[in-house]
Amino acid sequence: MTTAHISQPLDLVISPCLPEELPAVCILLATSFADIFGSMVQLNEQQLAALLIQTWSPSALAADRLQVAARLNGQIVGVIGLQWSAGHSSTHSALPHWGSLIRLYGFWNMCRFAIGMSALEHNPRLHEGYIEHLATATEYRGRGIARSLLQWAQRYAAEQKWNQLTLHVSYNNVHASQLYKKMGFHHHSSHSSWIQQLFLQQPGWHYMTWIPESLSSTNR
Repeated sequence: MTTAHISQPLDLVISPCLPEELPAVCILLATSFADIFGSMVQLNEQQLAALLIQTWSPSALAADRLQVAARLNGQIVGVIGLQWSAGHSSTHSALPHWGSLIRLYGFWNMCRFAIGMSALEHNPRLHEGYIEHLATATEYRGRGIARSLLQWAQRYAAEQKWNQLTLHVSYNNVHASQLYKKMGFHHHSSHSSWIQQLFLQQPGWHYMTWIPESLSSTNR
């Protein structure tokens, strides 16, 4: 007789990221989304993480964004990024000079990176919370980290009195789509564009929404 291995629940600490933790978040994002970033630029994961630190980190903790990390024994093993409409109060830090980035990473890499990142952007409507990304360290996937981060985001959305929490998921990412459905997200629409196909190598995206229970019950 064999005994099935049952993974023990992880003792996670989930809370908003501190500024000094953003480099570790960039490394996790570079690793988790290597396929998408690899379609944009010809850089290794170390170079990509450095590029994200220089271009993404300055606005990662802006007035309309929140990075939330799952930590295990002090190590970041998961992260979820939230974005919302902050109106005119949103302030993003200035990016490094374009010329310095080209000298470091190459002209065509920076052109493709700028176009690709622009294609990933979403402008949330008023009272909409948007999940920009959800990433889990490779060695801890399947241990409930993504689920725990989504639960944190759903509680936060309810506290902020957002009408809905939304996200995009690739047509190719069936596993993630199944998780979102289990967490109460519903398919709203699907779309694709030649820019995303060319620069991200993604056939298209499903747009999914979750409505807080307090609102969904009033709409019944």
